[in-house]
Amino acid sequence: MITEKDILKIVRNNISLSESVFKFMSSPVVSVGMEDSLITAVRIMNTKKIRSVVIEDQSGNAIGIITNRDMINNLEGDYTAFIERKLRHTRDILNLLPEMLLEIVDAGREQLIIWANERAVKKFGDGIVNKPVTRLIPHEKWEKIYGTLGRFNKVEDIKVKRDEEIYEISGFFIKTEEENCGGKIQLILRDITDEVKLYTTDPLTGLYNRRFLNEFLHKDLELSKRCQRQLSLAIADIDDFKKLN
Repeated sequence: MITEKDILKIVRNNISLSESVFKFMSSPVVSVGMEDSLITAVRIMNTKKIRSVVIEDQSGNAIGIITNRDMINNLEGDYTAFIERKLRHTRDILNLLPEMLLEIVDAGREQLIIWANERAVKKFGDGIVNKPVTRLIPHEKWEKIYGTLGRFNKVEDIKVKRDEEIYEISGFFIKTEEENCGGKIQLILRDITDEVKLYTTDPLTGLYNRRFLNEFLHKDLELSKRCQRQLSLAIADIDDFKKLN
């Protein structure tokens, strides 16, 4: 047997094409019967460490050839259908989760939301699908999330404020070989607005508490150091405030 790959190897080695085929053919030829199963052909190729086998009829005549590429191409359709069924089943399960889930495709210049579970659609509307993720997450914050995903392939517990609501975002990045697609991003959004309010405000007055003040000052102090700018803090005290209490 001689294949196109053999011919290319011959040409690459500057061997004259007028040479006898006998010098370069693969032999002996391994064959299987036309009634044999595919698994038999696969086992023979694995055992013999070859890429193809000849198919013989009942009289021993060669009637065809099958390669490992033929088998892969045949299986790809079945495998793709299997993945699609699996994905549909998985998304049915994801729709039952209490968190909001987004699937985003990385198209290079922008990242598009291609799927959202029912809870996310209920919260943000089905208009978010097929739209840039920056329609949902502020551009500046998304740049930070996207950069972290690019470096570590995941993000955890990133807090994002959208209007008056606060979300905690986690997710991961999956690289793909698809054309015009650098990969896919799976994000989990959890609404923590009430938790943050309970944590940082006084339930009676709605005013920020000392815990919030400590965190706020810590962030601003770090920012002033990085930007090398001054930071001032003014404290006011109300006389006889206990009488008001």
